[in-house]
Amino acid sequence: MEIEIIGHQQSAVEVLALTQIWDQALNQHDLDEMTQDYAENVCVFDVALQIDDKNTYRNLWQHCFPYFGDNIQVHRRKLTIYAADQVVFLHCYSKVLGDAQTSAEDIPWCRTTVGFYKESGKWKVVHEHMSMPFDCEKQQPLYIFAEP
Repeated sequence: MEIEIIGHQQSAVEVLALTQIWDQALNQHDLDEMTQDYAENVCVFDVALQIDDKNTYRNLWQHCFPYFGDNIQVHRRKLTIYAADQVVFLHCYSKVLGDAQTSAEDIPWCRTTVGFYKESGKWKVVHEHMSMPFDCEKQQPLYIFAEP
């Protein structure tokens, strides 16, 4: 995976490690581990809905696990991390795949942004945004299937 770090290297490395822990927790369907670094009032703009707290985010993933099945993997492309001492934002293209999907080529890439804030020495996800381009004229999403 291509990673570009702009700014404070140590903050970027710490947040990247948390992201990798989240990926492993998702693979194991471990909701406690997945949400341990999320702020209680996390704001998530998902492709289909908005979430304003950690518990609702946790419940969303609980309901999504059957859709993905086992062996859930996160794929990211063009990951860029903007890092300072107490605030980090990363953005990339991402897709989530599990055994229940027939083919990686059938799953579109999403545009992803995650914001972290360091409080009392610990990083917390305070904002997450997943989106797809949208054709306003045709009133339909513009799926990104090609490698971004």
